[in-house]
Amino acid sequence: MNRIASQYATVLLQLAVEKNVAERIHTDMLCFSQVCAANRCLVTTLKSPIIKHDKKLAVLQAIFQNEVHDLTLSFLAMVTHEHREALLPAMAQAFLAQYHQHQGIKLAQVTTTFPLSDQLTRQLQKKIQKITPCQQVILEHSIDPDLIGGYVLQVEDKRLDQSLRKKLLTLKMNCVTEGY
Repeated sequence: MNRIASQYATVLLQLAVEKNVAERIHTDMLCFSQVCAANRCLVTTLKSPIIKHDKKLAVLQAIFQNEVHDLTLSFLAMVTHEHREALLPAMAQAFLAQYHQHQGIKLAQVTTTFPLSDQLTRQLQKKIQKITPCQQVILEHSIDPDLIGGYVLQVEDKRLDQSLRKKLLTLKMNCVTEGY
């Protein structure tokens, strides 16, 4: 992650905690990230060296003026005035990561061949909490029919592949290396 983006995110988190609005700023940064992910034009605008900084700030204000906390709006303005607006998407991601760490939240991704029920999701979250020290687990779920069966779980840099596809590939590799 970009070191500069991380430094800005650290300052924003410290201010948010100090002003007791960390949860609200988290919501704002999540919203900002989602808007950037859904609108590549905004990201392109922020990165463009041709578009003047005051125009970029006007775009940000038009989008977020009545949607975000004053601290978030001030942060966007300050970053834009310092000509660092191209890093705003990375700053938002860095803020989210630092906020989760501050709150004791772990992000986990699970991939299955079928939709998870609420009960299965809660069970998986509880198991992850037992394995990794955290207060809360946010579980992101995706479906991949190519797994054939089983699941793939990733928490931070740890990956557990219990898919049938992986087991079949392992079996195939063993057959090839053993000469069957």
